[in-house]
Order: sequence, then structure tokens, then C-alpha cells
Amino acid sequence: MVGAIKGESFYAHKLIRFGYAEYTNCEGKKFHSIKGHEFHYFESTNNGSAFFAQKAATGEKWKSIVSFENTLAGFPHLYYDSCPEFIADFLEQ
Repeated sequence: MVGAIKGESFYAHKLIRFGYAEYTNCEGKKFHSIKGHEFHYFESTNNGSAFFAQKAATGEKWKSIVSFENTLAGFPHLYYDSCPEFIADFLEQ
């Protein structure tokens, strides 16, 4: 929308990656895994690759969350109570 993240978003006409997932760091930075969920009708040409998201119920896995400088951005709604250490990890970065 404002060009802060490279890529384009567009309406997908259906729910995308709907449901609960666990987000695990895959870029070498120190982050604990954290739980969250996604429910959105929009898709992006750049969903990020800083974390792997995996649904517990189906095992479906995908890359998620854009990471640059001191920014984490993406579609997931993270549940910080599932891993309070995640906040400390972010602040250390």
C-alpha cells in the first residue's frame, strides 16, 4: 500500500492459509517458535521467508513473514502468550 515492503497485494476471492499454525524461524536469527493464526482474503507476491509456518492439523507448511532491519511483517496474527520469549528475542535483534 505504501511501498514499505517490496511486492504487491491482491484480492484472492477466497480465504488464504486459514487456520492455526506454528511459526518457526528459518533465517538464522534467534527467535523462539510462536503460535498464531491466519485468516485473510488477500495474497501477496512477497509473503516473506523469515519463518516457516506449519499447521498442526494437516502438516501443511509454507514460508511466511518478511524480515528486514528491525521489522517483522506479515499476515499472521501471533499469539504472544504462547511464547513470551519471542518478545525478548525481537527486542534483542
